[in-house]
Amino acid sequence: MPIRSRVQPRTLVRCYQRNESECSKEKPMQYNSQNEQMKRKYEQYLTHSQGLGSDSVKVARRALAKYDEFSKHADYKTFNAQKAIDFKEYLREQGLAKTTHANCIKQMNKFFEWLAVQPGYRSKIKRDAVDYLNISHKEKQLLRTGRVEHTPTLENVRKLVESIQPITEVDQRDRALISFLCLTGMRDSAVATLPLKAFDANTLLIDQNPDDGVKTKFSKHIYSKMFRFDAQMVRYVLDWVTYLYKRGFSGADPMFPRSKNRKEEGNLSFQDAQEVEPVFWRDGTSVQRLVKQRSETAGLEYFHPHLYRHLAIQLALSKARSGEEIKARRYIALSCQITDWVGAIATRVQTERSGCKPTTVRYVGEDEHPLIGNSSR
Repeated sequence: MPIRSRVQPRTLVRCYQRNESECSKEKPMQYNSQNEQMKRKYEQYLTHSQGLGSDSVKVARRALAKYDEFSKHADYKTFNAQKAIDFKEYLREQGLAKTTHANCIKQMNKFFEWLAVQPGYRSKIKRDAVDYLNISHKEKQLLRTGRVEHTPTLENVRKLVESIQPITEVDQRDRALISFLCLTGMRDSAVATLPLKAFDANTLLIDQNPDDGVKTKFSKHIYSKMFRFDAQMVRYVLDWVTYLYKRGFSGADPMFPRSKNRKEEGNLSFQDAQEVEPVFWRDGTSVQRLVKQRSETAGLEYFHPHLYRHLAIQLALSKARSGEEIKARRYIALSCQITDWVGAIATRVQTERSGCKPTTVRYVGEDEHPLIGNSSR
């Protein structure tokens, strides 16, 4: 006997009407095939025409993602001056850092400049509208002004280093790595990819060569030196390098190798690493995570590894005869790549040193310089 439906016709109509109304609700487009094609072409342009690396291309990709999020993936052909103004206001509401905010606008300005000359877009995107993707003169001035962040002190680093008991290889590596960050002011990505042969234990010279896989900013070949800010931390680094060579590491192996994961037989979970293996970290993310974990374990305030660069400059300027001397001899420029905020740090150091006045720059030899001489003064 056929089963008769209990749903009345009117009910079916109401259900149909309800579903129809729900389907008719407009949902924001999450994908635009034409936009994706142009983004892919733009990335090829940046890579092969402009010669930019993968990291720089990622910066442009993130900016494009911000714009797509703002416009709800609207066709790029609809871009105009009002959208440029609205996009800048949208970024301000996001609470981004000043540099991130300015860089995002700069990236979109470059993108629409490129897009405005592409076939199918020349008559749609006005060059005058692209000019609206710019920041004010006041914002530009604020970006140029040096800003001193809350940096660690040498005592902060000492406490962190001394909190690490050298029980395992990983402990020895971490203690030496944090010391190395403080004494050199190098970028975490460069430290993570630095081979043993790049460091001369006799002269404390460091050859940051991109041809050897060292990830420096803009792939610059940098010659730098490890400073003697703290004798004990210098000893930790030298002892670690000596230990690696005795263990059989070669010059091509990493100076700060990756932790070796260990797994007990019959156990699917990994145990805490105690040894290292001659494998490089991929980038500076592992260094950042390492410093953070060690800080949390010791119950100390965490400072991003990049702030150790600021500390290196502060120490150099405070120990030098004058900030001008340091910049003239380019000691810090070689290891820390001086940027705009050095002026702000120099000003603070000068004011902290009682009776210190700017002096005439005097070139001195390496042997007599208080920072890089053979003896610590």
